[in-house]
Amino acid sequence: MKFFQTASLATAALALTLCLASERADAMGHGPLLSIAHFNPQPTTVWLNIKASSEPLRAQVTTIGQFELGAGKQILVLKNRPSEFSGALIELPWPAGHTLAFVEGQAHTHGQLVAGTRERGLYLLKSEDATQLQSQAMNFVWPVSLDDAMVVNAGKLERDSREARSWQPRAVSKTEALQVDLNRIIQTLDTLSGQRPFMLDGKETRISERGGAENRVLTQKYVMQTLQDLGIESKLVPYSYMGYKGANVEGTLWGADRSRFIIISGHMDSVNNKGVDDDGSGTAGMLEAARLLAAQSTLPVSIRFVGFDQEELGLIGSRAYANQISMPDAILGVVQADMIGFDSNGDLAFHSMDCDRADSKPLTRVVDELNTNLGLNMKKVAACTNRSDHASFWNKNIPALILSENFFGGDYNPCYHKQCDLMDKINKDFMQRLATLQVNTVLSLALSAK
Repeated sequence: MKFFQTASLATAALALTLCLASERADAMGHGPLLSIAHFNPQPTTVWLNIKASSEPLRAQVTTIGQFELGAGKQILVLKNRPSEFSGALIELPWPAGHTLAFVEGQAHTHGQLVAGTRERGLYLLKSEDATQLQSQAMNFVWPVSLDDAMVVNAGKLERDSREARSWQPRAVSKTEALQVDLNRIIQTLDTLSGQRPFMLDGKETRISERGGAENRVLTQKYVMQTLQDLGIESKLVPYSYMGYKGANVEGTLWGADRSRFIIISGHMDSVNNKGVDDDGSGTAGMLEAARLLAAQSTLPVSIRFVGFDQEELGLIGSRAYANQISMPDAILGVVQADMIGFDSNGDLAFHSMDCDRADSKPLTRVVDELNTNLGLNMKKVAACTNRSDHASFWNKNIPALILSENFFGGDYNPCYHKQCDLMDKINKDFMQRLATLQVNTVLSLALSAK
């Protein structure tokens, strides 16, 4: 059904208000702040292609959205219909004043579901419905814009698919594995949550929260300083993206091969709270991995330790970082950890997600083998999500996985995005096991890349 109305002044005003809203995230779910760019002023048409993640495209296409549906399915939103295209396309009228958004999370009743399921699918939404969905912290709402385009080359996807099948990294054995120091991880978490001061420019400094601009800068300086103290070459990587300004932290541990990299990452920001679990835990695990890996003899390939800024505002930092990568083929894999400290019932359930992508399955297979090799006895719970920084690399067809607590399997942290996200909610034994998987997955990938 097509609609050809013109956006009303009220709708345009609401969209502009959303664009100019302050960067408060305490009442927001994941996803970029809605802006006027997400509400097209004139009716237009886009095309949808639902495909297996490993299925190469047969033409060069320009996408404005790329989302994982699970079970090996992926949806691409195309800005223009390719002249030659072998896949099935769904022509979708996009009414003026509406937004087209991928929604994942709690049940919702408004909007037109155009692809996927009600729990994870692509919707056409009126502005007020999109705003309501995004205001609920448990929802992931990712609006697309006609301006947010990426050209996908069929030849590259075919090559990446072959390389993914040919690379079979091995998991390290128990005797080779690195042992994380739980006390160091907790000390880092205490610093990230302001319970423990750190020295900055000769003064004791505390990070009171990690959402405001001033405290995000303090967090960046702390993470960079920690990496530098380990002898890891580190720098700030500033960006300006989708109207946001920020800086990621990048540390490089050079390997024998300086042209290929494994990335280990976590996001540094929070929703204006202490953010011990989200994502102090993943960032602390990354810094402990840096300490352990820096103490090893030279690895076959280089390791990049990356702390992402503004994840809570819609994966902004990681999207900017992925866009800055000039040679995507140089990235062998990304290991992202987001919320690795909560396990309320002690069942050791966790997620290691690849969404059945052919390029990323070798990474999660290593996690599975490590769980056995190291006798961690953790229970993997199947899930699929775009809700963390790993998705920014999937959008560039770079292999990536996310390690997380059992967020989608019925044991999510009740203090998610709340002021009570504190140390007393952390299961320290569980966090130690997931941090062990985090560092040894990176070690395994690095040692396998010979």
